[in-house]
Amino acid sequence: AYSTKILFDEASFAINEGEHVGVIGPNGAGKTTLFKVLAGLEELDSGDFVKSRALRLGYLAQHDNWSPEASVEEYLSKCVTPIWELKSFARKMGLNEEVCTKPIMSVSGGYRMRCKLLYLIGQEPNLMLLDEPTNYLDLETTLVLEHFLQGYEGAFMLISHDREFLRRTTDHIVEVESGDITKYNGNIDDYFEQKDLLRSQLEARAMSLQDKRKEVLDFVARFGAKASKAKQAQSRLKSLDRMETIELKPIHVGASIKIPPPAHAGKSIAELRNVDIG
Repeated sequence: AYSTKILFDEASFAINEGEHVGVIGPNGAGKTTLFKVLAGLEELDSGDFVKSRALRLGYLAQHDNWSPEASVEEYLSKCVTPIWELKSFARKMGLNEEVCTKPIMSVSGGYRMRCKLLYLIGQEPNLMLLDEPTNYLDLETTLVLEHFLQGYEGAFMLISHDREFLRRTTDHIVEVESGDITKYNGNIDDYFEQKDLLRSQLEARAMSLQDKRKEVLDFVARFGAKASKAKQAQSRLKSLDRMETIELKPIHVGASIKIPPPAHAGKSIAELRNVDIG
């Protein structure tokens, strides 16, 4: 919690080897804070973080983690992966030799994000935490990252508002919402399907309980004053205290903006997605 704002309360989840997990939830729910807890940058007020002895965790934060004077090549030379191997992948991300010799602070935000992604990959983690990795990336570089994540043998957790990117790169969804953390099998489409099914079941159960409560209250109103029924009425009232309570979380309303595609803009997205980047 931060002051009176509770982010997580009795929340629990697990990430297994090789899982590709999308992390979703409304703004302010605690997604980035969750990553900081896992990366050791924030501490839980209570609870445990249990990790494998073999865990090698890499965190792609939204803030920069380099010295202002460092060149792109100097920054990447600190990685576990050899620099020549990283440079090969860098070229696929649009980082040519000229860019690699420049100070990081002199290149654009898009190039800096590419550098941070390469640095993370170069640490050879088996669990990556990616916080909005497609920010500042153009379409072609986003597709390179998408292709890499699809074939990544380790596990990763990915915060993104890009539903299509999540659909194509993840096989599990973790929802951070209303103080709880819930994990779902399948991609973002499976998540919405499961979410709708669970809500329908909860709504049906809540309606059933509401009918039962109304039945008890009607009985008490009719017979509570009668001596022959008073004991039975009191017993039924006490049953209300033991009756299950179902909380239906509010559905967060979002805006949707649909922009028509341009008539002629070179390659289509579908064509770019099928391009060979190997």
